[in-house]
Amino acid sequence: MHRLYTAIAGFYWFIWALCKDACGDSVGEYLYLWYRYTKMYGAEARRLFLALPGIRGFVGTDAASCGATAGSG
Repeated sequence: MHRLYTAIAGFYWFIWALCKDACGDSVGEYLYLWYRYTKMYGAEARRLFLALPGIRGFVGTDAASCGATAGSG
């Protein structure tokens, strides 16, 4: 469960750092650190979520349900 919290907190601080950077206030290497935490722990949290019983086929858990097509993106 801590991975989920780390992913959410990392995402929050990453967005905050992007806002600070957009306003001209540098946060230094922390921007990349929070991005990395968001990406790493977010992917792990998603993997754990999809492993829960009864989640397969849940809206939003596959590319087809979100309107994505091959070659788009």
